This record gives sequence, C-alpha cells and structure tokens, in this order.
Amino acid sequence: MKAIFFLSLMTLTSCSTQKQREHDSLMALIESRIELPQGASPLNGYARYYSMDQQGMVVAIYTSLHDLPQNKFYDLPIGRRRWVDDYRALPLISEGGCGVIEITFDPRTQKLDTPACNLRA
Repeated sequence: MKAIFFLSLMTLTSCSTQKQREHDSLMALIESRIELPQGASPLNGYARYYSMDQQGMVVAIYTSLHDLPQNKFYDLPIGRRRWVDDYRALPLISEGGCGVIEITFDPRTQKLDTPACNLRA
C-alpha cells in the first residue's frame, strides 16, 4: 500500500514538474525572441505574467505598474515571471502606456506578434 501511494505521489510530482518545465521553456523562448517597443523598459523592468488561452496561444502581460488592483495574481515583483494556469486570471489593465505590454505567441507556428504598449498612460 505504501508503494502504491509513493508511486502515485511520484507520478503527480513528475507531471507537475514536466508541466512547469514546459512553461519555463515557453517563457524563456518568448523572452529570447521579444523586441520590446520603443519607449518600453528593459525586460527585467517588468513583472511578466504568462498563460495559455482557449485557442492554445500563449498570452503574456508585462507590467511595471505598482498600483495594480489587489489580487493574488498581481503580486509578482518587478523582474520576475510567472505562469498563470487560468488565462482569465491574467492582469487586465486597460491603460498604462509602456508600463503595460501585451504579447501573443503561437507555440505551433512559433510566431510572436509585435509587442505593443497598452493604451494611453
């Protein structure tokens, strides 16, 4: 019985570890290819949130704004990145200028859209 529990635990751990490795690889790939728009800060000047939408596209929100609404998903320090399991929990910020950058990446075609600063500051 203990062996079955241990094997089950190991399987769950390896699955989540594999999933995390895939997410880390996707984030690293995007960050190695991205050319931030004119007026943007360097990459490490943003808290970087990533997720996958219903169409299988990776959606990324980079933000350097410190006054985000109180939300457990918006707590990432500047310079760090995080994979968000549910894309609907990504930060939704309608303004912010180059304090907020939106990115879309298609893992099937490896196509990265042209990152753009958000609406007016």
